[in-house]
Amino acid sequence: MWDNKPEKIKRDIITQAYCNGGLKMINIEKYMISLKSSWLRRCIVSNSRWIKLFESTNCCNMSDIINYGDDYVRRKLINISNPFWKHVFEGWLTILEKKTPTITSDIYNSSLWYNSRITIGKKSIIYKNYIGKGVLIVKDILDDQSNPMSYEEFRQKYNINTNFLEYNSLLKAVKCYMQKYEITETYVDLQKPSLPENAKLLLSNTKGCRTMYNVINKTYCVPSAQKKYENIVTNNQDWKKYYILPFKCSRSTNTQWFQYRILHNFLATNYFLHKIKYSDTDRCTFCKAEPETIVHLFFECVLVQEFWNTVCQWIHNVRGITVPTTVKNILFGIPEKKSKVINWLILQTKQYIYSMKMQEKNLNIFALQNIISSKFLIEKFILFKNCQFKEYNTFWATWITLTQ
Repeated sequence: MWDNKPEKIKRDIITQAYCNGGLKMINIEKYMISLKSSWLRRCIVSNSRWIKLFESTNCCNMSDIINYGDDYVRRKLINISNPFWKHVFEGWLTILEKKTPTITSDIYNSSLWYNSRITIGKKSIIYKNYIGKGVLIVKDILDDQSNPMSYEEFRQKYNINTNFLEYNSLLKAVKCYMQKYEITETYVDLQKPSLPENAKLLLSNTKGCRTMYNVINKTYCVPSAQKKYENIVTNNQDWKKYYILPFKCSRSTNTQWFQYRILHNFLATNYFLHKIKYSDTDRCTFCKAEPETIVHLFFECVLVQEFWNTVCQWIHNVRGITVPTTVKNILFGIPEKKSKVINWLILQTKQYIYSMKMQEKNLNIFALQNIISSKFLIEKFILFKNCQFKEYNTFWATWITLTQ
């Protein structure tokens, strides 16, 4: 992507969702881990004879992989010699380590046994007499009100040969596990049938590995450019709206990529080019007076401000709408649904300004009007081709006068 040059954006950021400053690109390494792990699903759903061979060769049962936690996989990895199946189990272990509960049902459906998060004396637990009676997940030791069963209730329900100390040690370990994660939801209907979390991960998709990939790729990284713009954007919650805005208001990948470079502060300007000794001057292409940063080029330059006033006057004459030209609106857009076309116009104007900067030409409102007219018709054609008539009538139809 970067032509074998250093990455301009961290890989962990570019693989994130649009709203988090990413481009939804695939992390190949994590995708391969997920794809290999999906072989365990084949082992579960297939009735082929090779499954028996797999289980006998690797000394494991597929039901144990579903019912037991990550420590079980670690133990089995020691005895697996086949390189392929070793990679499969290593990938599955990575997914189990990354999977953390986000809702109460995730905790209730977690495995009790060989789970490194449910421990006694810093060691995972395995009570074979409990397993034989069907006690496999956290939900199995809770009553109908989602409260832990008392020792007497537990013995009466499962008829297990156990003792008070053994059961309460397990109960304490489970309580520590539940308190570790801050989950506001408190009640789950335990009467409904449910699957262990491991089974959900493996069987939620009949094909592919999207669920497992999302588990290991959900780490959120804050783009470093946010710190450079912190004097403009004071509320960090607004960033999600700004990141997704170019993908909502334009279907042109060229326009989306242009705004993406602004958001992540790596759009080439004279200030940056001079810094890396690629340009003889760091002065603004238009006013020749100030260093040409992104903020200066699109907002602070006197000639550019005059051009913005001309553009806003044109929009007011055509539609009777006043566009607020603050530095935040110009650089990042207006995060309101009704401002979709206005944001599109701001993007087209910024692209035009940058194009003239690269060609070292003066700004001309008539040239911009011709560009906007042709691009507006392209947007209309795409909407009609995709049968998105409602969106066109809601947001775009009233702006058709821009093409006249």
